[in-house]
Amino acid sequence: MRSKGLGERALLARIEEDVRAFRLKNFRQLRLSVSMGLVRIDPQKYRQLDDFLARADFLMYRQKRSKERLGNRP
Repeated sequence: MRSKGLGERALLARIEEDVRAFRLKNFRQLRLSVSMGLVRIDPQKYRQLDDFLARADFLMYRQKRSKERLGNRP
């Protein structure tokens, strides 16, 4: 998904807001959250797809743990 030049944080915020709006409109009682790991494509840094995916996975779980520590609820 392209961020339309807004940067990673703006992209994450946009997706999270869309998920929240969808939940409130359609499934108000559903507990739903999203954790993402966004990585810019850099062929010099990530020469193997596995390295790229491992970094995205690491960032996703870091965000998830951060939400859990803060007690964030959808």
